[in-house]
Amino acid sequence: MKMCGKRIFKKICQVFDLCCEDGMLDSLVLNNISNFLSGSALRNLLERRGERKEKEKEEEISGPPFTLELNSLPQPWRRNISSPHAGQKRNSKRK
Repeated sequence: MKMCGKRIFKKICQVFDLCCEDGMLDSLVLNNISNFLSGSALRNLLERRGERKEKEKEEEISGPPFTLELNSLPQPWRRNISSPHAGQKRNSKRK
């Protein structure tokens, strides 16, 4: 990572950590992080929080591309999210 890339990654890590600690990791946050970071950077982010297991590291070598789903992450990280669509914009129709 370039110096600027390291700074950005550090900021993303701070946001991710705060969301996890507050139980506010929702699909909007996760999608934005996933869209911005590469698969290896996402893996690095999870490793920092101790969420990757040896089996996952082995599958990484021969398995499909890395994907991250909200429901696969620890429930405490999303404990304060009230609905599965929390954080997503609603399509409102005005008359």
